[in-house]
Amino acid sequence: MRATLGKWVDGFLPMLQFVVPEQRFVAWPSDEPADALVVLPDDWEEVPPAITDEVRWVHVLAAGVDKFPLELVGDRMLTCSRGASAPAIAEFVLATMLAFEKQLPEVWVSEPPSHWNLAGLGGLRGKTLGLVGVGAIGTEVARRGLA
Repeated sequence: MRATLGKWVDGFLPMLQFVVPEQRFVAWPSDEPADALVVLPDDWEEVPPAITDEVRWVHVLAAGVDKFPLELVGDRMLTCSRGASAPAIAEFVLATMLAFEKQLPEVWVSEPPSHWNLAGLGGLRGKTLGLVGVGAIGTEVARRGLA
């Protein structure tokens, strides 16, 4: 496989190799032929010369392919990483909701307060979670929001 990884090549190439050890990954540009091309969203402008005749599969390491030059793909397989980061993003969404409701970091104690036990702790109990667009991320937020 050949991966075009732009500025992230130093850190990302070893991770890909670790996850898929039976494949060989090389950074693009390279003279080495490849049957697959893995690209990051920031690399979309550099993709046209990378899609050679040998490339049969193009994978975009992003949740979608909105800005990807689809006309260059032709009859090749095109995939993306939709849903791969959904659990982590959903957890961040819930952490942000809790931080907002609990007024963090404003209520963190950095010195003794004049009165103890007077903090308004807020609460999400009994409130409704509204989601617009329930794709992979929204589904994971909903799943965690059930609690």
